Amino acid sequence: MIDEALSDIQHDYYHPVARSGLIDGSIAGAVATLKDPYAAYDTPAAYTAFNNPAPDQFSGVGIDVTASRAGLLVENVIPGGPASHAGIRAGDVIVSVDGRALSGLASTTSTNLIRGRAGTRVTLGLERGRRRLSVTLKRQVISTPIVMDAVARYHG
Repeated sequence: MIDEALSDIQHDYYHPVARSGLIDGSIAGAVATLKDPYAAYDTPAAYTAFNNPAPDQFSGVGIDVTASRAGLLVENVIPGGPASHAGIRAGDVIVSVDGRALSGLASTTSTNLIRGRAGTRVTLGLERGRRRLSVTLKRQVISTPIVMDAVARYHG
């Protein structure tokens, strides 16, 4: 039945439609009906790009995040990046990007809103405990450190 519906759309629509686009849209729609913020469908190209990023660089604000109910929980702030300079801390929750609420969005969708061309600006809405903050950052090429070190002193 689904194959027949896709064929009808592909052949009867007023302009040419790629079958792969119809299939991707169908699967994305089916996943969206789950109303699960942790379930998402990525096209094969988006999946490949997400799982095979440039070895140690991306353009963004310099944070590692994980999905949370309200948006994205900041797990780590990369030293020297825009987020670090703006005072964003581990434990902050990003609840919006450029005014768009992140609650209910898939984490890949949310992180893609934060990433962008180096030199462009992005405004993050943050929750830090009970405080709400708004921070505008200038994206830059981020070199992710492979290893971070610290010298600790132990008295003894």
